[in-house]
Amino acid sequence: MNKDVLIESGLLDGISGKNITIVLTAANPTRRAYERGDVVREEGCVLDSFGVLEEGSLLFQRYHMDGHTQIAHVATAPAIVGTEVVASRTRITPTHIVAGDSGSILWFSRKHLLENRQIPAEVALRIQRNLLRILADDYIRFMNKADILSLRTVRERALYYFEILRDRHGDEINLGMTQAEFANYLCVDRTSLTHELSLLRQEGILDHYGKQYKLLTPKKPI
Repeated sequence: MNKDVLIESGLLDGISGKNITIVLTAANPTRRAYERGDVVREEGCVLDSFGVLEEGSLLFQRYHMDGHTQIAHVATAPAIVGTEVVASRTRITPTHIVAGDSGSILWFSRKHLLENRQIPAEVALRIQRNLLRILADDYIRFMNKADILSLRTVRERALYYFEILRDRHGDEINLGMTQAEFANYLCVDRTSLTHELSLLRQEGILDHYGKQYKLLTPKKPI
């Protein structure tokens, strides 16, 4: 079990190695492997656990009445999955979660992690504070998505999203989705996005190979 991933995800940030061992022993999380396209959680299901994405990426999708699928959010490892659902009153998953790449998730039962007397009270409090911070970060990400959709051109939307990712991960970015999925996420035409990404490469602004991207220009404030 990779403790560094658990710390980097934010879940066990600020907790000592000895206490991490206590938490993992008491909570007894379950690892589940996924292949690209596998359904991780269906929209509308009741979720009583949240997970740490150890490897791979996840696509959070919404289905419309006309059969159209919209990608609402993308998560790449390490990330926390399902915190907002577990913290809600209904615990009903609002999106269809699909594996964007092969990977694995370490699932924690809410009860076993947050209501477990084997975990010291001060450690449990720290975990709750970490989860609150993760929820706040998720809220900011959804606000960023609203900002993206308010922009008019394909170039503006793509570059704004890359700047958000660079702010979190540095110049080299794992997008976690194909260009078709990226176009869906940005709510733009796929052909237009491919053309714009080509222009950005020719202009020395962006380089990319597969799902890996690198911004070549100085960092801009978001």
